[in-house]
Amino acid sequence: MKSKWVMGAVCACLAIALTAVCGLASAEEATDASGQWKYALEDGGAVITGYVVEPTDDLVIPGKLDGHAVTGIGISAFEGCVGLTGVTIPNSVTDIGSGAFKGCIGLTGVAIPVNVTYIGQNPFMNCRLAYIDVAPNNSVYEQRDGVLFDAQRAFLVSYPGAREGAYAIPEGIVFIGDGAFMGCAGLTGVTIPGSVTEIGFGAFLGCTGLTGVTIPSGVAHIGGWAFEGCDGLTSVTILGSVTSIGDRAFWACRGLTSATILGSMASIGDGAFHACDGLTLNVAKGSAAEQYAKEHHIPYNYICRGF
Repeated sequence: MKSKWVMGAVCACLAIALTAVCGLASAEEATDASGQWKYALEDGGAVITGYVVEPTDDLVIPGKLDGHAVTGIGISAFEGCVGLTGVTIPNSVTDIGSGAFKGCIGLTGVAIPVNVTYIGQNPFMNCRLAYIDVAPNNSVYEQRDGVLFDAQRAFLVSYPGAREGAYAIPEGIVFIGDGAFMGCAGLTGVTIPGSVTEIGFGAFLGCTGLTGVTIPSGVAHIGGWAFEGCDGLTSVTILGSVTSIGDRAFWACRGLTSATILGSMASIGDGAFHACDGLTLNVAKGSAAEQYAKEHHIPYNYICRGF
């Protein structure tokens, strides 16, 4: 409960940010003849943008609205539908917007249809999914052990929020997507392979079960709010190739006592290590990390040779 206010405020900001930059464009909204579905016409297809009566139980999304094939599920269209226990997405759908099912905590599993070619920033943030399935003939996305990736196996899109224990991200993954692990409270450890070059915005936000993390040498950028609110983190090691850390990347990681930042580091964003009670930074002399520690009155030590 101690980080509930953090998650609420940050999730709201994250939704605004994602809506501004990602997902399906918004056109003029209408309500279908049944009086239940709100939608917008885009390129001749209907994109579901919301509903009139909040859906519950097992939802079958219609394949047509007012004679128009349903081709998309819009940004945050079903956000916060806590009574949903299942969802069937029609094969006509090609696009699923950012956060489309965010906070649908009753969902335990979901299947991505064969024709989906675009998925925005993790549509399943803060869901309690046990698995994510993908139609075997989908040419753009796939699942590996219930985790959603692109078919080229370079982009980790969404990790099921109900999973517990440690997870090793497969070698070859380049980008950990925005919000990919957001709210995965049962995640106790994560192994990030050397192939990863970027950790996305809010990627591990609210993963309160994480106790330690090492950012490997292949990573160049840690996105804003990437580990915000990870109360269980006690130590972080950031290897030398990381050139930038985004705003609030480790904000309110209240258990964090030690963060080692190797290399010179080009920039550290606003509030990257704020509200981390008892934190000491281990930094290279003359680095941006040292300057950050001085400016924000964070205790620091110089990294010993041979660290």
